This record gives sequence, structure tokens and C-alpha cells, in this order.
Amino acid sequence: MSKRRSLAGLRRKKKLDFFTAYDEKPTKNDFKLVKERILENSLADEWDEARREWELTKLIDRDDMELFDRFTEQCQLCNQVGLKKNYQIFNPGTGKIFLVGSTCIKKFLLLKGAETQQQSADIFDFQVKQMLAVKKLQQLLPDILSEPTAYDANRFRNASREILETLDNLQIKKTTWNKYIKLLFGTESPHEKSIERVRNVIFQPSKLRFKKVKDLSTGEEEGRWADKIKTKTKVETTLSRSKEYRPDRNTRKE
Repeated sequence: MSKRRSLAGLRRKKKLDFFTAYDEKPTKNDFKLVKERILENSLADEWDEARREWELTKLIDRDDMELFDRFTEQCQLCNQVGLKKNYQIFNPGTGKIFLVGSTCIKKFLLLKGAETQQQSADIFDFQVKQMLAVKKLQQLLPDILSEPTAYDANRFRNASREILETLDNLQIKKTTWNKYIKLLFGTESPHEKSIERVRNVIFQPSKLRFKKVKDLSTGEEEGRWADKIKTKTKVETTLSRSKEYRPDRNTRKE
């Protein structure tokens, strides 16, 4: 195998492992423990039914300061350590919650709407992408509602596409839009001006005035700084050549 082909294989592997990098790697020996914990905390007594009861409800990053006190490096299903992200699963029938790694979800649970393990894994990946998009939207929202830069507005639009699946206003269902608004504001009925602002950023960005970002690598400000530096250097050089600046020339040898 050539070096080029092996590098291509590594790139593909990294892409496939996007959600499972630095995650738990449960083995067949861990299955017994996972099965036991799921059955103990589910309504159903049969494994195939019990593993369908659980929902993915939250993503907690190790660097998320707001949820730092909740983060755990140990998967609460298989007990393996080294997690960089926690995925919160919730059983609405029993009220039980576990913080786990992505691999346990992909290998052992069947999320709502899935009939096969692969379908469940695809649903999981989609839900995680949406959760990451929601986090980004909520971080950008304060600037979007005031005076965003064109760059931030574009990031907001891209993250919105992950939730709405399209930026074509005519193709977005009302239920999808209401869900999007609730994710942003925590309510389906925020102030009308806020909704209008978000609509313009997503659907009619050309109507908006964006905050200008001063480029410090070029421009008038840097020019003035550069002139000051050049002037200072010139003055110091001139002084260093003058008799007044060199006391050794003013000192007479005895």
C-alpha cells in the first residue's frame, strides 16, 4: 500500500470517528453491565423494548462552563473513562437520566424512529449536529439582535440551516419554524421585533446594516501607528549621532 493511500485511509477514519473520537470503547464484556443498567431503569422487562425507551436530550462538553459541575469523564453505562463529551439520555417513563459516551448510544440503544442500529446511529448523529447548531445560535443571538458583523450573520445563517434544513422561506414548515424559535428564545412567542430581526438575517441579509470590523493589518489607523514608529526611530537615530547625545565627546581627556 502506498503512502498516499494510507494517508487517505487515515483521513477517512478521522471523518468517520468525528463523534466517537476520545470516547468510550465498550467491548462485549461491557454489554452485560450496560444491559443490566438499562433494564433496571426502564419500564419494559425485555431488552429490545427497554432500549427503545431512551431519548437523547442534552450534549455537555467538557469545556462548557455553565454545565461544568455536571460533566463526568466516566460513562454511566459501561464505566469506561476518558470522555470529552457527555450525552444525556432520558427515559420519560421512569424519569431516569444517564450521562454516557456516544459509542454506548450507537451500539446499544434504538432511538425514536429507528428500526435498525444503523438508523439509530444516523439519527443520533443528526441530533448531535442540531444540538451543536443550537449552542452556536444561542451564543450568536445577542449580537444578531443588536449589530452583528457580516461574518457572525453568515455563521448564524449556516447554523440555522442545520435546524431548518433549508433557508428557503417557502419550504419551511410552520411547526419547524416554531420549534426553531423556541430553541432560540425559550418560547414560541418572543417579541415580534426579535423575530423580524432573525427573519431578516436568515432570509434577507441584504436589508441589514452590518457592524464594520476594522482591519488592523492595513488601513489608516495602522498607517498612523507606523508613522509614529518611523518618526520615533528617526529622532532616536538623529540624537544618537549628535554631540549632545554622546557625552563621551563632551568629556575632555586630561
